[in-house]
Amino acid sequence: MGAHYYTLADRLNDFYGYLFLFENALRLKIDSVMNSNSPNWWDTKVKPDLLDVYKYAKDEQARQAKLPMVGQGQILQPYDYLTLGHLEQIIVKYNSLFVPSVFPNLHFFTGHMVIVKRVRNAIAHMAPSTTFRDIRNAKNEIDILLQHFSTL
Repeated sequence: MGAHYYTLADRLNDFYGYLFLFENALRLKIDSVMNSNSPNWWDTKVKPDLLDVYKYAKDEQARQAKLPMVGQGQILQPYDYLTLGHLEQIIVKYNSLFVPSVFPNLHFFTGHMVIVKRVRNAIAHMAPSTTFRDIRNAKNEIDILLQHFSTL
């Protein structure tokens, strides 16, 4: 293997930590905003309006329960089982709760998410074509989005 792979692996390590913080900050922000509008939002909003998202979380929770030796450090909420794309779906669906209180407009949010998701997917699928520029751009997009979280 060439040195490029090892250098890229070091950069990817840094990005995964950054992505971890962002995804979980996004989960907490969604929960905070949705909870302030509807305390039982997962069942009263997501279940009837985004059934595919609801079912994905339920199925993932059941799948992970079959491997109790992995990831049992704390009790998770249903939204903890969602992908970045699912989290985006929730914000898009309930955008009136997030715009302009969190993000200036929906296009702002979805536009910045495009780069974050693309780089995240390339890294998650071990694409050796991921560049340092890609990682830097994704971090910049995350920083821009996080600046709009008034509270976490």
